[in-house]
Amino acid sequence: MTKFPSTIVKTISLLSIVLVGCSGNSNSSTTPDQIDEGTLKLVVNGEDFVRNGFVTKDDWQINFERVAVNVGNVMAYQTESTFDPENTENTENIEYQETVTILDEAKTVDLTENAEAGEPVAVEQVQAVPGSYNALSWELIPSNETGLENQTIVMQGKATKDGETVNFNLGFSLPVTYLCGEFVGDMRKGIVKQDAPAEVEMTLHFDHVFGDAGTPMTEAINQDALGFQPLAELAQAGELTADWQTLQQQLSPENQEILTKAIIGLGHVGEGHCKAEYKQ
Repeated sequence: MTKFPSTIVKTISLLSIVLVGCSGNSNSSTTPDQIDEGTLKLVVNGEDFVRNGFVTKDDWQINFERVAVNVGNVMAYQTESTFDPENTENTENIEYQETVTILDEAKTVDLTENAEAGEPVAVEQVQAVPGSYNALSWELIPSNETGLENQTIVMQGKATKDGETVNFNLGFSLPVTYLCGEFVGDMRKGIVKQDAPAEVEMTLHFDHVFGDAGTPMTEAINQDALGFQPLAELAQAGELTADWQTLQQQLSPENQEILTKAIIGLGHVGEGHCKAEYKQ
């Protein structure tokens, strides 16, 4: 058996310690956050009703030039089971495993922005822990921007019927909080993976306000909608500019109630319904 000098043995032992130490430092240089995070994007969708125009339940052809919504306090959640917003009092009662704030400050979004592309409008993108984000909360907040003062929604465009034209500019100052479950549509959304970005969507159904001539009049979407005729009757010389206060003063009490409920009921996640709370 060959014997090595003690100095060589000590040197080999020291090298072993150094190599082990270097190996440990290499593994710890990647943090859990770097390993775990994926990308989650928020989009807002006014659908083809906003992008392409449509015919209301009372046969007015509506074409929008701008539909601005002021949104904020957007949070997405991962919950263990299917999330039911109707059985949840508020965001503090959501039992979640992960949550991410997508938008903490209010931001104005024009839903006609991607009309030619026929796509929702991208609003914000954040890093998020992988998993299925099957709950979403957000708010319509009165804006501080010039031209949108105190409004949560502004609709501008043109309505035509039987040779009559109404150019409208309508403002609504209803602050609403929405609590929503999983996106309902042709594909699933909100599933974050490390190597694949995901998105969550706010969907605003403007046919709830005006109805849809392409849907039977017996359907709830038309039974509960205001249509455009009551608004057209407020126009002067083909022009209608009115904020929420003006509309409340000039519409009948019955139509005020219909319009209020319709605006509050705008918020969805695809075809999925949300719990809406109007903060008067």
